[in-house]
Amino acid sequence: MSPVPKSEPEIESKLKTVTIRLRDTLEANTTYTLNFGNAVRDVNESNIARNFTYIFSTGSTFDSLTLSGKVILAANGKVDSTLVVMLHKNGDDSAVVNEKPRYLARLDSSGNFRFRNLPWGTFYIYALQDQGYDTVESNLRLGFAVDARDFGIAAAMLRLLSQDKVRLLTNNPAKVAGLEAAGITVAERVPHKLPPNPHNAHYLEVKRDRTGHLL
Repeated sequence: MSPVPKSEPEIESKLKTVTIRLRDTLEANTTYTLNFGNAVRDVNESNIARNFTYIFSTGSTFDSLTLSGKVILAANGKVDSTLVVMLHKNGDDSAVVNEKPRYLARLDSSGNFRFRNLPWGTFYIYALQDQGYDTVESNLRLGFAVDARDFGIAAAMLRLLSQDKVRLLTNNPAKVAGLEAAGITVAERVPHKLPPNPHNAHYLEVKRDRTGHLL
């Protein structure tokens, strides 16, 4: 369902009838799209009504703008059809983690995506995977280094502040090595200690086991 609701709708099916109960209050003057993908089939012969879509509006008009494109992996120029393309209204980096996207679209087998019935406005677009890759594997599959940060930039900033010696709050030995390689003396590495919780336990395990964090 787009725009993406805060609470997932309840869906029931019985023979020829599909009942959808929305648990959110609908926004005014908004076009909503229910995309059933390939879930709707003929009762007798199981022929698929591909990408069957139901559209309704809470205003007097329907939004009709479209946005389409193609996603290619930077690492190898290939397509990963498991990726999901998201549109956010909030441009903050943290919005991808802290907020649900406004609109979602999946890639087809050729890497193409298309958003339909969009309103006028500014959106921020992201392509992410939802197959459970950890932070290391995600970077590699997207063609990035495991850690692409340049600690020389931080060292240059410190020198501009006339600081050539620091106590560094980190669990990452690579940060210490990176700063020292750039000419900054790390007088002490101060461990960053917080107990794990169900939301970050796997993330911390990956940091420890795959990137050498001291946890």
